[in-house]
Amino acid sequence: MGEDLPFATHGGLAARHTFSLDGDYLFRIRLQRSDVGETIFGNIAEREYHLELRIDHALVGRLSVGGEFAGQVEYTLTGGGIAPPDDDIVHQQIALYNQTADNDLVLRLPVRAGTRLVSVAFTDVAPSASRGEGDNVVAGIATLEIHGPFLGRVPEETPSRGRIFVCQPATAQDEEPCAREIVRTLARRAYRRPVTDADLAPLMAIYEIGRAAGDFETGVARALEALLSMPAFLMRAESDPIDAAAGTAYRISDLELASRLSFFLWRSIPDEELLEVAASGRLREPAVLAQQTTRMLSDRRATRWMNDFLGQWLQIRNLDTMVPDPLRFPGFDATLREAMVRETELFFESQVRDDRSALDLLRADYTYLNARLADHYGIADVYGSHFRRAPVPDASRQGLLGHGSVLTVTSYADRTSVVLRGKWVLETLLGSPPPPPPANVPPLPENDGRSAPTSLRERMEQHRSNPVCASCHANLDPLGFALENFDAIGRWREDDEGAAIDSAITWRDKYIENPAAFRAALLEQSEDEFVRTVVEKLMTYALGRGLNYMDASTVRRIAGDAARDDYRWSSLILGVVESAPFQQRLVREPGLQQAEQ
Repeated sequence: MGEDLPFATHGGLAARHTFSLDGDYLFRIRLQRSDVGETIFGNIAEREYHLELRIDHALVGRLSVGGEFAGQVEYTLTGGGIAPPDDDIVHQQIALYNQTADNDLVLRLPVRAGTRLVSVAFTDVAPSASRGEGDNVVAGIATLEIHGPFLGRVPEETPSRGRIFVCQPATAQDEEPCAREIVRTLARRAYRRPVTDADLAPLMAIYEIGRAAGDFETGVARALEALLSMPAFLMRAESDPIDAAAGTAYRISDLELASRLSFFLWRSIPDEELLEVAASGRLREPAVLAQQTTRMLSDRRATRWMNDFLGQWLQIRNLDTMVPDPLRFPGFDATLREAMVRETELFFESQVRDDRSALDLLRADYTYLNARLADHYGIADVYGSHFRRAPVPDASRQGLLGHGSVLTVTSYADRTSVVLRGKWVLETLLGSPPPPPPANVPPLPENDGRSAPTSLRERMEQHRSNPVCASCHANLDPLGFALENFDAIGRWREDDEGAAIDSAITWRDKYIENPAAFRAALLEQSEDEFVRTVVEKLMTYALGRGLNYMDASTVRRIAGDAARDDYRWSSLILGVVESAPFQQRLVREPGLQQAEQ
């Protein structure tokens, strides 16, 4: 289920594939099989299925498979079943067909070069996509292979070629000046600064080698290959002033500041406007720097840092490796996982682009949902795979603490964890990571299914009776228990395997009875801690290094200045960009500098 697949299809897959040249490509579809006997799922001998192959949403081919022996199968043939007798020719053929029916799911098509969305899915004229047992198990797609190109041709014009070939030589005499202009333009982008004749000399020498071996485009291609392997492109280096003493701080150049700003907000190289401003020496002017920062934040490319920062700070990028127990949580699948991450990404992006207060990360009464995630949360009247902004009337679900991505990534595969959730709150929201656990910590006792179930709180009480464990758990457990009404994949619940859940805690001498009250207590009692943590995480991301004690005063100043503007994201980000750590560099000892690089 997703925006990449069309209506009236199911059981599909979609991927963005780069076609290197214009030409013919071979598409081969393989269906899912049982582990034993390699038998295709879906009673393929009896049932006929129809599939659609699409490129950039356009239908390019229809295929059908199955149903060759409709009405002739007298018993179910599965990978683990008994082989048909040798004299039963029909069922011998059926058994072979059950293993080879998808051999003909092959199409050869002409495709133009470029990165394109390729999808294949079953049409809804086939049986239901819901997977059951035995004969009700439907066919599924295992893989889509793309082979080629055959009869490949270099495309005459593409957007990337248009950006590379800023000129075309009319005569042989025009080739060298045109090549120099092309290489100069590319090097300026790659090196993120104006280039000199010394920069161009080695690249033009390689162009001449390529030109001698082929034609003008061959020479440009060789020069581009060399450019993309140059250290000045691959690494963002900042040069210390000559004879600068170790331990002294200095202001980086405007061009270096442009790169810092661009890699922070766009995760990419500066554009022409930013380079032009930096080359003129005006980027450091407060008004100019603020204008460029605002411009870059409003650009669509700013979504890159938002998603990357969010995954790093909240640790939701770890959701890709989470595999909840399929027996306990059979409804969890790839679609739900992707929806959880997308919800948090869209929510955070709206916070930054609307320039809301950072405190709204915890108190916002809206989120972004599609039908799959809304159903998971028990929210009605949300339909389709498209995400849209939706109100969250339940105070317990509001803000980041109600997001399935956060609640799932702070759980184990088969149950919640008050320790992981408590540690996440301390470390991610309050900036106070707990000490590492001692060695040889005994495991938490589990319900055995035979005696009366006990709640996680009761089992944790037994665990804390060990003096070795008690000291750390006194700080961790209350923060985790406050979220215990959410199960290991973020659904609301009132009991844990039949044992009633008690999410009431006492934290900082305040009685808190439920998740909504816990969120309110965080805002009331730890507003300063939360904002300082946001600034610390933001600075860590922007600088590409961990903070130390020398950065503490800067963090406090940025948070204090932003308080006058209700901690709006524009104030926090501009505070980081204007800070001394962002605009300055410390001269290291020679050995340390080499190790750091």
